[in-house]
Amino acid sequence: MLSYFASQFGESTDASNCANLLSCIICEKIYQRRVCCINLPGRTIGSGILRLLNAYFSEKEIDWGKCIGVCTDEDANMTSYRLGVFPKIKVAYKEILWTH
Repeated sequence: MLSYFASQFGESTDASNCANLLSCIICEKIYQRRVCCINLPGRTIGSGILRLLNAYFSEKEIDWGKCIGVCTDEDANMTSYRLGVFPKIKVAYKEILWTH
């Protein structure tokens, strides 16, 4: 189980034109890191990306309630007020800080 942590998310397209979500979770103890790459199915908006992140966090027993900060790229899927991942996270966890 992780202590308090910060996370960084970004989208990337690989050589075969498949979209991927890259995530790095950095724990309170700097030597604890988790990096993952999740394949994004087709055209994925913030809610779909959040579902994939929630599934990953659940599988790895990572508690969003212990997340103190999120860093994203400036892609609309991450930051858009209506469709972005971070605004949807912020609704549930109001104390999380965001930067890009």
